[in-house]
Amino acid sequence: MKNTNLYIGIVVVFIIAFFILIMKTNDNQGWDNVIKAIEKDEYYGIVKDKFIDTKNHNTPIVVLASGKKITLYGQQWSRIDIGDSLSKRRKSTIIEVIKPNELVKIDQKAYLEHLKMKNK
Repeated sequence: MKNTNLYIGIVVVFIIAFFILIMKTNDNQGWDNVIKAIEKDEYYGIVKDKFIDTKNHNTPIVVLASGKKITLYGQQWSRIDIGDSLSKRRKSTIIEVIKPNELVKIDQKAYLEHLKMKNK
């Protein structure tokens, strides 16, 4: 139980750091730092819940059966359903969403690059 609370605390710190980076940086370096942080993360598991965190800037969150909370971005969140399996390898920005009859690949880097260009 203590390890789970520590793990959740680390995830919360990561989410807060992500928003601080975006809010404080108006140039591309902030976006690049977010992409680097995504590349460092790794997770596998079945989605047991998803919600919009109204206490944290309406951030879309997916929760795996292990309890790991994953922050997503807009349209990415809507492509993942409860019961789907997720796989995201370290040093990658691609989330593989395994659905009953298909495999969906979500490239977080491509989406963030799109946002970066849109906000120039």
